[in-house]
Amino acid sequence: MSAATEKQENVSRLFFETYLRSGSNLSQFQESELERKAFGKSGGIYPTASKAWKDNYYKQIQALSQYMTTYGVSRGGWVWSRGNGMMGYLNQIALERCGVSTLDNWNPMDIVGVQGAQESIIKQTCEAMIVRPTTEEQKVVNRGILNDIMVENIYTNKLLPVSLKFIDAKERPGYEVSPDLQTTRIKEKMRHHFKIKEVTCDLQWNAQDNQWRENQEISWKMYDDGGNGRKAVSIKIQGRAFGGKAARENPQHEGTPEGAGAKLGKAAINELRNFVTGLGLQNVPSPTQHPQIPKPGETWQLGQKAYWIGLYNNLSGTTIGGQPINFKSPGVYGEGMTSTKTGWSAALDAACKADEEGRQVTSDPARSAGNRLTSKLWGLEWLKLYTEISARGKWDAFVYLMYHSCKKELPGMGPFIKIAGR
Repeated sequence: MSAATEKQENVSRLFFETYLRSGSNLSQFQESELERKAFGKSGGIYPTASKAWKDNYYKQIQALSQYMTTYGVSRGGWVWSRGNGMMGYLNQIALERCGVSTLDNWNPMDIVGVQGAQESIIKQTCEAMIVRPTTEEQKVVNRGILNDIMVENIYTNKLLPVSLKFIDAKERPGYEVSPDLQTTRIKEKMRHHFKIKEVTCDLQWNAQDNQWRENQEISWKMYDDGGNGRKAVSIKIQGRAFGGKAARENPQHEGTPEGAGAKLGKAAINELRNFVTGLGLQNVPSPTQHPQIPKPGETWQLGQKAYWIGLYNNLSGTTIGGQPINFKSPGVYGEGMTSTKTGWSAALDAACKADEEGRQVTSDPARSAGNRLTSKLWGLEWLKLYTEISARGKWDAFVYLMYHSCKKELPGMGPFIKIAGR
């Protein structure tokens, strides 16, 4: 987690503490003191916060107030933690006794509120009911017990595990609750019926910049036009590398709402892998493990290039969920973005040469040309896998899984209240 994220979340914790302690009725002096502690140039938690971030915190307070009003939650008695306290305890139990390997794949809570008088009681309940496991099966059982304990204490207004999303100027304050906390009626109302469009994989190599001409990722959009109580939504899914410095990096999928709204997040890798193997298909290897990708600095062999040319040829003309793949105009592009050589074979040759020579992206020297190349090849493998999933009639299920995987709303994930815009 970045230092900026830590500061941003600690300011949210400070705002929640201060407003709830005052009954959400701060005097002008109290508000000035709050802003000094949060944003003061000397000693403030987040002194570099922009106006948009400062406005976001006031909207987060409004969103939390909406939740509390709707569910009859008392404003008094809350103790807030980020990383330590109640949050630290729940995370430790999840890691040590519940088989959770990555906290973000279990519960994306950023801060936790607990009624001070109930904190020790909740901990005692966990200690009594969640045994130290001796088998993998017991860890799974333990996770269910921990989630149930949290749900019960959320329902009875004793616990508030909060996931924080940035609320921008175009959005109104709002909140969502995770599936564990939704009634059957709300679940049905929130269940989207997705279609997809704009499946894109740019294979135009920019020889001047040592990267792809327009898009470094594979991408597609899932959308629901809404109706019958459902909210219209459009989500762009990207498969890409998130660092880009190393010549070989394992990319991931990520979902981002179109228009206003924060990123949904990165899809849980294990959940996607389990879905793929459950269909009897092979998962996509990372660039470091793919037999047709050499190690950094090694020469690309003709047989390796032939593999990727064959894969592209097999994908050309296929559809995914009824949608064609837009490869743009494959080739090599030079100064002025005019084509110098056409075809995927030429683009691949140019990208492989840039990788062999260890070039960096001209416009962003911190990024590796080899990373741009191998991330795109990883994307081609995923496009192939998409076509196989679609051919088995499981594409709708995969899209739904992708959406909830990005939102961290899959079975076994812990309960939370998401503070977000709408």
